[in-house]
Amino acid sequence: MKVGVPKEILDQEYRVALTPAGVDALIRQGHEVYVENNAGLESGITNQAFEKAGAKILNTPHEVFDATELILKVKQP
Repeated sequence: MKVGVPKEILDQEYRVALTPAGVDALIRQGHEVYVENNAGLESGITNQAFEKAGAKILNTPHEVFDATELILKVKQP
């Protein structure tokens, strides 16, 4: 399954729906993970950390929504 993690857009929302450990777990189970550019930055998680875990970084939320079958978010879109 293709799983997407867009950046949260609500004010004062700094969390991200998936950590690099979660990315690694999904990748090991055969899934693909796509993370929006800088989605974890406010939580102290860099694009490089997501990439190291196996995620692909996409530039916009539209790219994430278009490329995936399941979206993980902290708050509603």
